[in-house]
Amino acid sequence: MTARVLIVGTVFVRAQALQKTLLGAGFDAVIATNGRDGLALCRRGMADVVLLDAVQPGLDAFAFCRNLKGEGTLRHLPLGLAMQDGEPRLRLQALEAQVDECFPVSMPDRLFLLRMHSLAELSERTGNLRRMAAIGGQDVPPAAAGSARILVLDPEVRSRQRLEEILAPEFPVTTASHAEEALAAVTREAFGVIACDFTALREEGLAAALLRQHLRLGGMAGAFGLIGLGDDAGAVFAEAPEGALHDVLLRPLDRCETLLRIRLGSRKHILGTSLKALAARLESCPRPAWSGVPLPPNRLAA
Repeated sequence: MTARVLIVGTVFVRAQALQKTLLGAGFDAVIATNGRDGLALCRRGMADVVLLDAVQPGLDAFAFCRNLKGEGTLRHLPLGLAMQDGEPRLRLQALEAQVDECFPVSMPDRLFLLRMHSLAELSERTGNLRRMAAIGGQDVPPAAAGSARILVLDPEVRSRQRLEEILAPEFPVTTASHAEEALAAVTREAFGVIACDFTALREEGLAAALLRQHLRLGGMAGAFGLIGLGDDAGAVFAEAPEGALHDVLLRPLDRCETLLRIRLGSRKHILGTSLKALAARLESCPRPAWSGVPLPPNRLAA
C-alpha cells in the first residue's frame, strides 16, 4: 500500500530525516515548511496522511490540528503528531485535538513505520468508504460511529485491571488472563481489537496453539486490529505472529497512549464493517433492466 504522507515542519533537517525514513519504506513523502502551505496541499488533495512536528518555531501545531479537523473536506485525513519524549501534557492535548497518532522522537523506526502503515490503512478505508458511498448515492456513515468490542489477554493482574479501567468507560471490554479463557471468548463473539501479551501463548497446549493461529490469520486478514502488549517493543515484535501485528502498547500503561492505540484500532474496524455493509447494500439494490428498445444511433458515428 502506497500512501502520500505530508510532513509539516519548520525544522527542515528533522523533516528531511522523517522523509528519508518514509521514502525508504515505500511511502510517497513531501515536506511543507509552514502550516499555511500544509493546509493548502491538503485542500488540493495532495495528502493521504499528515505528519506534524508538535514543537517547533513559527508553527502552532495544535492550531494546525484544529484547522485541519475543523474543515469538513479535511477532517477525515489521519493526523500523526511527532513529539518529544516524556511529554504527558502534549499527549493529552493531542487527544483533545483529535490527533490520530503520536510519535515520540526516540521511537524505533520499525515501530514508527508500523504506526504509519496503520494510519495509511485508516486513510485507505476512509477513502474507499467515501468513494463507494458517492458511487451508490448513499450517505457516508460517520467514521467513528459505534465502538468495537475489545479483548485483552494479559497474564499480569495489575496491567489487566489498568487496561479495563482505562477502556471500560468507552468500549465494551472482555479480559482474559490465559489462553484458554481468551480462546473461549473469541469463539463466543467477534472482537474489533485484540490486545495480547504474546508471552501468554508460550505455553504448550491446544488452546494456545489455536489462539495463536486465530490471531495470525485474523490479524493478517484485517478481521480485527491486533495490538501487542508488553514491556519492550523489540520483545513484542519477536513474539508476535509474523505479518499480523498492527500496533504495540507498552507498559507502564499511560491513559492517553492507551486510548490512542485502541481508538485507532476501533476506528479502522468500524470503517471496515461499514465498508462491508455498504457493499452488501449496493449489491442488493435493483439494477435497471433493459427495455428491449434499440438504442438511438450515435450521431457522431455519421
